[in-house]
Amino acid sequence: TLSPKEREEKLEKEAQEVLPEQPTSEVETVPPGVAVKPLSSSESISDIRNELRLIETLTISKFESEFKLRAERDVGIGDTGVSFDALFQTGGKLTFLEVKSIRHPNTVSMLLDRVLYNALLADRFLNSNFKLILAVVYQFDKEELPRVENAWRRRVEKCPASIELRFISRAELDA
Repeated sequence: TLSPKEREEKLEKEAQEVLPEQPTSEVETVPPGVAVKPLSSSESISDIRNELRLIETLTISKFESEFKLRAERDVGIGDTGVSFDALFQTGGKLTFLEVKSIRHPNTVSMLLDRVLYNALLADRFLNSNFKLILAVVYQFDKEELPRVENAWRRRVEKCPASIELRFISRAELDA
């Protein structure tokens, strides 16, 4: 389990990922007419961290209900430097959960690359006794979802580690 300091460092990094709200490359430009949820002038990094904590808690609870299992939260993988938001021990397989919040339909690049790299490291460390559920909590118009899902799935399918990708609307977590 991660220490409180390690947990806060991870949360800080994730909050920084949410901040830019801009495409990360020339390829990922915002199409005309696409709604982008910008940070309000009153929204601080502290507000973002609090929102991320809430999203993680609600998402982990959702999977605990689905699996009818209690999750071990904030789990590190040996000395790899890799950590995930939750672990479910199902049978002999270790199922990890990583929650990512995205506000912009074109957010893919660095965030997804890091998750895929961490999945590969964990898979090797655990001798392929590993599965990752990547829960992407989105906060943009549902009409954009098919395009976003396709882009993420293409990247995830190229990763040799066992990864299940799930998209969850932020509004669905409040229901």
